[in-house]
Amino acid sequence: MAQDHFRLSALELSDAEQAVIDLSAFSNSGGQLPVEYQVVIFLNGNEKETRRVRFIQAVDKVLLPQLIVDDLRRFGVKISSTPTLSDLPSTHILDDLKEYIPQVSAVFNFYSQRLGISIPQAALGAQVRDTVSSHLWQQGQTTFLVN
Repeated sequence: MAQDHFRLSALELSDAEQAVIDLSAFSNSGGQLPVEYQVVIFLNGNEKETRRVRFIQAVDKVLLPQLIVDDLRRFGVKISSTPTLSDLPSTHILDDLKEYIPQVSAVFNFYSQRLGISIPQAALGAQVRDTVSSHLWQQGQTTFLVN
C-alpha cells in the first residue's frame, strides 16, 4: 500500500533545519508526537485527575502513556495481588500497561486531551464512591475574619 509523502522543502527550511525535523508521526491518521501532554485521566469512565503525562510511540504508531506503579496505586489498583506489579518499586515506569495487567486498555484522545484507562474490576480494590484521594487533601486554610 502506498503512503503519502510530505516534502519538507515546501516549508522553506534550510537543509540543516530539514535534517532535524521529523514529521513521520503525522504520516498516519491521528498521529501525534510522543511527548508530554497535559491530560485529564479517566479510569473506567470516572475522572481521576488532571496532570502532565509522558507518552511514547508504540510499534503500531499509537501513543502509550508512561505511568508509574504509584499512579496505579492511587487509581485503586490492587498492586499486592497483581504478580507483575507487586515486585516493582513504586517509581518504576510502566510503558505498556497490557504487559502488567491483563485486559487493560489506555486510549489517548489528542483533541480533547483525555486519557481513558479501562481496568477490569478484578484488578481494582474496593473504593467508596465519590471519595477524594488523600493526596488532594488540604491541611486547612489560614483565614482572618473581621466584623
